[in-house]
Amino acid sequence: EWLNSQGLRAQFVKNPGGRLRLDKIARGLGRPHAISLLGRHVFLVTEVLVRWVMIARALLWSRLSRRIGVMDRYTNCEYAVIRARRDPGERMTRALYAVFPRPDVTFLLAAAPTARRWRT
Repeated sequence: EWLNSQGLRAQFVKNPGGRLRLDKIARGLGRPHAISLLGRHVFLVTEVLVRWVMIARALLWSRLSRRIGVMDRYTNCEYAVIRARRDPGERMTRALYAVFPRPDVTFLLAAAPTARRWRT
């Protein structure tokens, strides 16, 4: 909103990793969550690939519409999650995401877990 008020064309874009949808599918199949359905490794690979597609779509849309993309969950977010989980797929993820441009600005918003639900 602030960028638009300054005369710049901008759009907020979420880049979900598919966890909510995958969890819903898993519950529909009688499992408590997606990890129990797919296994940890397949789930993490799926999440990385889904987010890659979402980021690519957002970047393409931003370029075609000539708007600034203000993105929630970009590459740095994925790197931080992988590092926190001690996931062995960090090298693969960094290689896949290397095609994306570095962000012009990155903000870290520290919030209580209960406050983050509005983002999903």
